[in-house]
Amino acid sequence: MQQVRSLSDGTFRIGPGVLYTTIQRLLVSELIREEPAEDAEHRRRRCYILTASGRRLLKAEFERMNALVHQGREMELVLGHAE
Repeated sequence: MQQVRSLSDGTFRIGPGVLYTTIQRLLVSELIREEPAEDAEHRRRRCYILTASGRRLLKAEFERMNALVHQGREMELVLGHAE
């Protein structure tokens, strides 16, 4: 939750209910899996990694978002020249 807030410069906050529900959905969908902590210091923390399916879905989502950004930029150029 803190990392999400930090990465978004405080503009996006996620509560524990949403976070843990989302993690559970991703686990059930086999898009992530739990991994043991690498060191004793973080043994109580739960660590998750993307599965191969999760990586494919994430890549497809990035491509979809990039296409939307590209389309938006093209529209901006067209609309800018129309004025």
